Amino acid sequence: MADTKEMFGLILIMPWIIGQSLAVPYYNYLYFMEHGFISWLFFGQIVASIQSMFWPFELFGYLFG
Repeated sequence: MADTKEMFGLILIMPWIIGQSLAVPYYNYLYFMEHGFISWLFFGQIVASIQSMFWPFELFGYLFG
């Protein structure tokens, strides 16, 4: 059975991982629309993956900014 600290860590990290998996296609779409197909083909996945790591900050900025 999992340790209490491990369970607490999973409870904290799972929403972030789920949010990131939902944010990657969104940022891919935004990059594609702003920069075009060729740029998206070479850099889109990299940029979208990096941007999606910081989705909570953008959400908080949207909600409270």
